[in-house]
Amino acid sequence: MNELKPIFRITNAMTEDLSRIDQAKGFLDAAKLSEEWIGAMERRALIREAHFTTHIEGSQLTLDQAERLLAGEILPDVNPEDVRLPSG
Repeated sequence: MNELKPIFRITNAMTEDLSRIDQAKGFLDAAKLSEEWIGAMERRALIREAHFTTHIEGSQLTLDQAERLLAGEILPDVNPEDVRLPSG
């Protein structure tokens, strides 16, 4: 069985790119994310997931309306079917 022996070169551009990636990784590793920021991003992700999932299923709510509903605001001018909360 023949063994694969690839031939390649590492160029200056590749080395520079790898260096930039390493610097970015170092920055991210050193960054401390606050619990408040993480919580806000989790809430934002939940709102977006809920909005886009229900939009695929036919909801006509805007992202802003979905956010306001999930915050507990009553929106009388929207379709009641779009406001129903899942049971369970």
